Amino acid sequence: MLDAISIQTRHVSITDALKEYAREKAEKVTKYYDNIQRIVLELSILEGNKHSQIVKATIMASQTVIRASFESADMYASIDGVEEKIAKQLKKHHDKLRTNAHKELNHRSSSTQSNSNNYSKPQPLCLDKPTFVDDAITHLETGPYPFVVFRDAQSRKMSIVYESCDGVYTVIEPEN
Repeated sequence: MLDAISIQTRHVSITDALKEYAREKAEKVTKYYDNIQRIVLELSILEGNKHSQIVKATIMASQTVIRASFESADMYASIDGVEEKIAKQLKKHHDKLRTNAHKELNHRSSSTQSNSNNYSKPQPLCLDKPTFVDDAITHLETGPYPFVVFRDAQSRKMSIVYESCDGVYTVIEPEN
């Protein structure tokens, strides 16, 4: 039973039976979504028109606020109508959350599978600052890089250092 059900009236006085009926209908929608924090029902009669009885509902739940209104000639019918609208919206919201949770779970499991099955080549390291050859070799030794692209601090030219198959470090520099 939800304690935070508020029933407000405008231009109408309601009986205890009508108030209890509205409270029962409000509690009924809580079965569609667990995290409802508060329900506000506003019962009103359009001023000057006794045949226009309106019920507005506001449901405050975690992650959403749902609103609906229903107008008819009978207040009980208006309560029933707004209850149906709110129930439909809560079901839709609940299904949307479940669908998104499943999508996220499937995405996570497929991405972990694809990461474990696919071998990705290590990318080269490109150093922005002028670097000495010894420092570039240190980067090559400490990282998973197949080669290091850098600007030589002495010659100011772009250079590449890599480790050959026989374990010797080779530096490639342009001729100019």
